Amino acid sequence: MKFLSILFAAVVLVTAQAVSTQAHAAQDTTASGPQRYTLNRIVAVVNSDVILESELNVAVDQVLAQLDKKGSAQPDRKALVSQVL
Repeated sequence: MKFLSILFAAVVLVTAQAVSTQAHAAQDTTASGPQRYTLNRIVAVVNSDVILESELNVAVDQVLAQLDKKGSAQPDRKALVSQVL
C-alpha cells in the first residue's frame, strides 16, 4: 500500500509540473493544439523509493565525470545506465 501511495504522489507531482509548464507555454500553440512536453519519467521503483529519469541522468553524469577525471575510457552510456540502476 505504501508503494502505491508513493507512486501516486510521484505521478501527481509530474502531472502538476506538466500542467504548469503547459500553462506557461500556452502561447506556443500549433494548428494541432498546444505542445506537450515530457518533464520526467519514473525509471525504477526500488523498495518504496521512486527513481526519476532526471536523478538517474545526474548519477550517470557523475560517474562519467569521475571516469574522465581518472583518465579512464568512457563506457557506452546505455550500458552505464544499466549499471548505475
